[in-house]
Amino acid sequence: MKKEVIQKEKKEVKPTKRIEKQRWASRNFFKDTQLELKRVTWPDRQTVSRSALFILIIFVFSAIFVSGLDIVFSKLLILVKEYW
Repeated sequence: MKKEVIQKEKKEVKPTKRIEKQRWASRNFFKDTQLELKRVTWPDRQTVSRSALFILIIFVFSAIFVSGLDIVFSKLLILVKEYW
């Protein structure tokens, strides 16, 4: 007795509605993002330079201030430790 092999027909798999919506959603997202970026009013070079310089100055002064606090508190802790 011969065993018969039954092969299933390969059906073309159609994407589900959810997958199709996700595809369109991602396409729409990128299109909308591109349109939104065209509407943005970008600052000029001078404004960007001034803002960057201001941030750099604030950063340097903050670093100096925090370093000063660190030095002061470490000296105080050494003094307290000696007298304790």
